[in-house]
Amino acid sequence: MKSSGKLNLIRLDSLRYGIMEYYNRSNKVVTSQEINNQYIMTNRGNSIDEKLDMNSFIETGLPEQWNVEINPFDFSFFEKDLSDPEVQQFAQRISLMKAAVWTNFNWK
Repeated sequence: MKSSGKLNLIRLDSLRYGIMEYYNRSNKVVTSQEINNQYIMTNRGNSIDEKLDMNSFIETGLPEQWNVEINPFDFSFFEKDLSDPEVQQFAQRISLMKAAVWTNFNWK
């Protein structure tokens, strides 16, 4: 009704305004979720994909007939000192991605 211009067919002002407000808020939520999703995908590449051998990580959990693990999982990143700047940056990015996921979840 809003896009067709027929919203004025609703005579009760409070209902009409309520519907318009609902759609305005819905659009804001969708836009914010799209921004968060883009942020998550960008930072996933900058943190998880660069630091973790995803082939080894994923393949070990698959049935044997599907497993195409190239090499054993490299745990060296997890053995670094927590004060290492690389570990700090990784943790920061993971926390920000989690916050974006949590925000998207709560909006739904």
